[in-house]
Amino acid sequence: MPVGRKIFDAAGVLFGNARSIKSSTDFSMGGRQGLFVAARHPGEWWKANKESVKYARSTAYYDREMQNLHSSEWGKFIDAHNKNVLTGGRGHEEAYQNTDIFAGKTAKKAGIGHVVAGSERAYVGGLTKLRHDVLVKAFRAYGDTPAEVEAALGAKNVDGLIETVATLTGRGGKKGGFTEKHIKSLGAALFSPRLWASRLAPLNPAFWERIGPAGRKEAMESLGSFAAVAGVVLSSAASVGGEVETDPRSSDFLKIK
Repeated sequence: MPVGRKIFDAAGVLFGNARSIKSSTDFSMGGRQGLFVAARHPGEWWKANKESVKYARSTAYYDREMQNLHSSEWGKFIDAHNKNVLTGGRGHEEAYQNTDIFAGKTAKKAGIGHVVAGSERAYVGGLTKLRHDVLVKAFRAYGDTPAEVEAALGAKNVDGLIETVATLTGRGGKKGGFTEKHIKSLGAALFSPRLWASRLAPLNPAFWERIGPAGRKEAMESLGSFAAVAGVVLSSAASVGGEVETDPRSSDFLKIK
């Protein structure tokens, strides 16, 4: 391998590890990824955050609960339509990809291997739980079983509703689309490209057409509820001297400092 390529690859790993250490030792999935569904689905949001703490504490508990989600009738239904939405138990969220952090090399050397592993379980498990529960709640407006939902909506609209919830919870990009096909190269250049894609998707008319009527209803109601609650909270925080991050390009967007 040419020396120049070795240097480039080493720099990429170094940069990726530094970024991953920072992002993989926080427990902010409910804020960074899940905030858009919190106002409309507070029960599901709160339970996912509470469960994420248990996932962080116990590998056995995490493994068992992820298996239960995937083996449930709704979990199988979601996986049959899109296997990239419920990632818990078989994949990582982007903060842990493209580096050797989760494999343990750098994390162990830094003395934070157990922290990174626990954070990864909390982050991935919490988002998996949140997406599963929000989707089940949304599906049950159209039927009591997956078969009834499929009959009422049709496969295309089921796909659209799943994409909607995935997008609202920070996992953007349509199934088989550009983001999914080029996720590794995008991850080397951007912090959490799926999160970027999810925040840009509502600005794209093609997204609204693709997700169908059920998806559009869920998206509009979730975003509307979020906007109403966020407006009140951020205005209140600013009025008492708090600083609010207003740059949408920042990973701390809309966080109160």
